[in-house]
Amino acid sequence: MAEYDNTNSGALFENEKRAKESHPHLRGSCTIKTPDGEVLEFWVSAWQKTSKKGDDFFSLSFQLKDEQKSQEEAPVKKSSGLFKKRDETGDSKSSKTVDEELDDQIPF
Repeated sequence: MAEYDNTNSGALFENEKRAKESHPHLRGSCTIKTPDGEVLEFWVSAWQKTSKKGDDFFSLSFQLKDEQKSQEEAPVKKSSGLFKKRDETGDSKSSKTVDEELDDQIPF
């Protein structure tokens, strides 16, 4: 029997783990083949919403499956910009936030 080709297709299923309003209504995955022949796999999340006109629609989010694995291994948190750089005594070294300090050091 020939194997089914799942390229450029996907499926969504009811999210049985939905506990909050912000969690997606549907979850699933899809496989997309790029014009250069690379095959990418994505996790798909869908939220059922209603437009201002009253029409129902789905809002979709895609995340590379490989991207999720790397985020789980080494999560990166961006500073909110509220924290100031401090020396060993706890005194502020600069009036700039950490994000501003980092932006100043970009060589381009």
